Amino acid sequence: GAARTGIIDFHTAAPAPRSAVIDFASLDRQAPNNMGPDVIANEGRRIDLHFGATTITIAIAPTKAGGFCYQLQSPAVQGCDSHRQIPFELGVAADQSTGPAIAYGAALHPAAASVELRTADGDTTTIRLDRISEPIDAAFYIAPINPLQLSLPLTATVRDAHGHILGSKRIDLPHELRREP
Repeated sequence: GAARTGIIDFHTAAPAPRSAVIDFASLDRQAPNNMGPDVIANEGRRIDLHFGATTITIAIAPTKAGGFCYQLQSPAVQGCDSHRQIPFELGVAADQSTGPAIAYGAALHPAAASVELRTADGDTTTIRLDRISEPIDAAFYIAPINPLQLSLPLTATVRDAHGHILGSKRIDLPHELRREP
């Protein structure tokens, strides 16, 4: 409703695209015995996350253990926190190491309000988190960043509405992307 801005209602969101539902359903088949995320694929939803004027759509589905799995088409990203064990996640993805990239993740803390991204080149961006209602009950972010060679190492700090730090993560530049002197 209008009173609780910033919360996306999972139940009224459009169904996930059929391709995403099929991908979610295949996660358990691909996993070793009883190691799959136990995703409830047919409950998948299509959710729009906002970064400034940019909208990025993800598909997300709950798991039987109370967690979630999500995916993004381009660049291709798939993630699961099937048992709600990752308090704050930071990932990066790009179709190629020299091309445009994104930083993405989720925060479980109910007070999580924003994420500050600090890239290797010193740029700092603060992103408002988009919270998705039950049964997902987590806040998500996706933001464009410079190509990975320029952006990594990348530090993400999640804060509450008062600016208090709730958690932090860092991704270093993989050895194979480091420039030779």
